[in-house]
Amino acid sequence: MKLWKKIVIIVLVVAIVLAAAAGCGIYAFAQTLKPDIQEENLAKDVTVSDSAGALLSSSPFSYWKAEAGDCAEVDFGREVTFNTVVLKESGDHVYLFRLYSYQDGEWEMFYEQDRIMDYRMCTFEDITTSKLRIEVAEADGTVKLHGLEVYQQAKKRPGDEGQSVPRDQRG
Repeated sequence: MKLWKKIVIIVLVVAIVLAAAAGCGIYAFAQTLKPDIQEENLAKDVTVSDSAGALLSSSPFSYWKAEAGDCAEVDFGREVTFNTVVLKESGDHVYLFRLYSYQDGEWEMFYEQDRIMDYRMCTFEDITTSKLRIEVAEADGTVKLHGLEVYQQAKKRPGDEGQSVPRDQRG
């Protein structure tokens, strides 16, 4: 093979590798953007299933170790309404997770998503329940989750430009 062909191949391979690295970097950066949430974290004074107590820790060095198929249950001790759950993972081992609410004596799935990575903000329509279940449905190895947060965020109307709508004026 001629020298110029080898150089072209090397340049193309390097360009592909750099493009892939940049794409991954952008994805990882997008995952770590953390909005400023002003509402109260409803997961402060809750009871968590025995094996998952460290799920509430904000430290990345204290975490709930889980495998695919494992669940953590959060008992709020009362009925609460929320529309946002924030999960944090040390590493990147979750490939599918689900959130469930406890309704009429049964668990009902209301949210499903792929990766958590460093930070995953899950938003959905209002859920009212006394218990929340987090299921690690698919994973590659041991999962380390920490820093669970649960919020009832103010809804925004078009044109609010980032301003929260007061609770008594929500539609």
